Amino acid sequence: MVYKYRRPFLYRHISLSFREELDRQRAQANYQRLHAEGKTEEARADLARLAIIKQQRAEAAKRREEEKQCTVKFRVCKSVHHRTFN
Repeated sequence: MVYKYRRPFLYRHISLSFREELDRQRAQANYQRLHAEGKTEEARADLARLAIIKQQRAEAAKRREEEKQCTVKFRVCKSVHHRTFN
């Protein structure tokens, strides 16, 4: 949680460690906001990696579906041949 100092004119009167903590929290909140919007390098890299994974999964699903169709066709053909020869 980012501590928001309500009286900016009193900001200069707070201790240095507390001021540094406020600045650190603000910087972290700003980075998280930018990251959520996809504006940081890390976010862009994550989105690119996720796009590649999504594409690979779609290709794998398509390949599995084609293999399933071939297997079903082979079973149908095989069962038809057995019926005709028996």
